[in-house]
Amino acid sequence: MGAISFCAKYRKICTFIIFLETMHFSVECRRSLFPVFLKKMGVCFFHSFLPFSVINTFLNIKTNSFFMDYRVGQIGRVFTVRMDHGEDLLESLKTLALKENIQAATFLLLGAVESGHMVIGPKRNERPPDKMWMSFDNAHEIVGVGNLFREGDEPVIHLHAGLGRAEDGRIGCVRKENKVFMVIEAFVFELTGFVAERVWNEAEGFAPITFK
Repeated sequence: MGAISFCAKYRKICTFIIFLETMHFSVECRRSLFPVFLKKMGVCFFHSFLPFSVINTFLNIKTNSFFMDYRVGQIGRVFTVRMDHGEDLLESLKTLALKENIQAATFLLLGAVESGHMVIGPKRNERPPDKMWMSFDNAHEIVGVGNLFREGDEPVIHLHAGLGRAEDGRIGCVRKENKVFMVIEAFVFELTGFVAERVWNEAEGFAPITFK
């Protein structure tokens, strides 16, 4: 490839990147459009002469700008929550969201659960994943971090937690029924200033956060 032709292609590629950025296309849209554009240009994005770093240095755009999406918001109301023995962990958080009209939040919690279920990873590195489940029916200490967004009108809890009992420890995604042992204390931070929801993605097998 001659120097002039190479520079001309760079200019077109960079112009297209700016177009994608200024039009605020979704991440999925950018992921699909950019490779098609490069193919029409006769350029393979993964060839060593056209690395991510060259394009992004030229435009002063971080690499992740092609692969992530985000919004800036603020912390709204802060809820201090006590869940008592026998209550259901996830259902209690959903009830709070419905009662207080919480559309988006992040939270921390600590305490203990007497029984429950967790996803502890995929069986293979495939998408959508074939989940590995762990269930237990004896008390475990729990510490976790999660978020809450709506899928339609339904509050959806995404909670990752560490569970421990004696020398046994697990980390995973808390699902289904999980009964509180003695007490769980949670601190829920409402997120405001943007609009987002979970939208089911059949190909990926989950509902990612999607910004409006």
